Amino acid sequence: MKTNLTLPVCYILLIAFFSFLSGHSAKAQLAKCKGKYFGNILQYSVPSNYNSFWNQATSENGSKWGSVEGTKGVYNWTSSDLAYNWAKNNGGLFKYHTLVWGAQTPGWVASASTATLTASVQAYIKACADHYNPLGGIKMIDVLNEPVNTPMPSNLKAALTAGYKAEPANAGDLNNQYGWVIWCFQLARKYFPSSTLLINEYNVEMNWNNCRAPYIAMVNAVKNAPNLTDGRKNLIDGVGLQAHGVDNLTAANFKACIDEIWNSTGVSIHITEFDQTANPNETKQRDVYSRLIPVAWEHPHVAGITLWGYIQGSTWINGNGQAGAGGTDSGIIYANGNDRPAMTWLKSYFSGQPTLACCPAPAPFASCPGTNRSFVVRARGTAAGAQLQLRINGNVISTFNLTTAFANYTASSTATGTVRLEVTTDNGTWDVEVDYLQINGTILQAENQAVNTALYSNGRCGGGGSSQIMHCNGYIEFANTAARTFSVQEKFVDSPSERNLLNIYPNPVSNGNVTVEFYNEKEQYISIDLVTTNGRIVKKVASKKFEAGAHQINIDFAHPGTELYLVRIKKENEIITKQLLVQH
Repeated sequence: MKTNLTLPVCYILLIAFFSFLSGHSAKAQLAKCKGKYFGNILQYSVPSNYNSFWNQATSENGSKWGSVEGTKGVYNWTSSDLAYNWAKNNGGLFKYHTLVWGAQTPGWVASASTATLTASVQAYIKACADHYNPLGGIKMIDVLNEPVNTPMPSNLKAALTAGYKAEPANAGDLNNQYGWVIWCFQLARKYFPSSTLLINEYNVEMNWNNCRAPYIAMVNAVKNAPNLTDGRKNLIDGVGLQAHGVDNLTAANFKACIDEIWNSTGVSIHITEFDQTANPNETKQRDVYSRLIPVAWEHPHVAGITLWGYIQGSTWINGNGQAGAGGTDSGIIYANGNDRPAMTWLKSYFSGQPTLACCPAPAPFASCPGTNRSFVVRARGTAAGAQLQLRINGNVISTFNLTTAFANYTASSTATGTVRLEVTTDNGTWDVEVDYLQINGTILQAENQAVNTALYSNGRCGGGGSSQIMHCNGYIEFANTAARTFSVQEKFVDSPSERNLLNIYPNPVSNGNVTVEFYNEKEQYISIDLVTTNGRIVKKVASKKFEAGAHQINIDFAHPGTELYLVRIKKENEIITKQLLVQH
């Protein structure tokens, strides 16, 4: 009897074991070890196949203010904790969605006073930190949701504005039109100093109602605002694109949108709520996935992707409510666990993506530990107080307090991605000049880079062009550029002690007629040019052999208005440059 009972039990165990292998181990998470996150939502329970597909989780509704604080001052994190605990227990990444949103606010918000709401918003964000920080903290947060396209209740917007104006850190910019946006991020950074902080919006990809421009303006306003702790400008780490309603979005336009946001803000992009209906059929759904997912996943400035539901019958877009292939919902697997064509494509696509040997935890731009890269920045400020930041993929690696003479500033990091040198401290009188960035011994000349958003050109900051001069807040980007070793020494003349090298007067000039004095230490060929800050030659002043000794040359030129120029003298072994300000 004992033998007869044992044999069936063995068969049952074997069947269960092979079922486990076929149902789980053979279905590794789609983005496992791929270097970015590819996640989905959770609501009231964790589906049995969730671990087979996703390495990041967002609570669909459980983390929203309306769900957490239905009764004023009483916080319920149960549904939010479901997604948090799944991520914590399964090596996944949790994103909190969302701290502030004009929709899905608690019912009591509608009749609350401005003062009550100002205090309540801060209390809610603090309560969130008090709940999660002891558990290990939150890695990623949607701070503000749909600030452009979802109208903010007037009393809530007034409360956020009042909170902004009450902060001493904002005293110099009290009338900022995006103060209500900034304060949300100031509170989030105060209570979550190490979290990745995101803004989130829909319809940006299609640019419906021309919403992209104000969205970018908001991002930059937050980026340029100080935090409440030490005044650093580190309030935002990611720009969220929801990617709903992208049925007819082309791959080229999707990439152009991502490129524009990155080029305009320098802040990494997150695809936060991607979905697509099977409307009119499953082929349409598969085609949208296969057209757009590769654009986002392979873009160097996209940190990861979150799908907004995946099981037919359990997504927020139910379509015609029909089960099976005829359903027009947004699910990508059937309720029985079988794949729809879009999921079949996803599995095939991710299986072909490179896998990192070290298999890091999912995170924005995860990478394997490696040998530090060494960075040497040769730069100077025109006045004491100027700063320059070394950033990789938008993250600050080091901040340099510049002297007024050229000096070398060093740093090291294992981080990979786009490298930038950024100015965030311009006060209208401080300029920064970057000679070069050296990476592991390879020198990249600043004036050879394609992007310098800190350049004053074409009558405005960020007017385009290449230069080593940084006149405004902005950055020089050193990504994907060929290295060029520059053999001659270059001097930027500014202090009185250097006037024997190059002197210009009057400076500023109002009539376009200036005198240039310089000293030539030996007989040699010299060229003298008047150039714009992006390197365009306005006037070739001289190109000939000069005798040793002091020389004086006059430059007479027409000028349309106020503009910053450079007088550049090229000798055999050095270049001497000095700024010239022309005032109309």
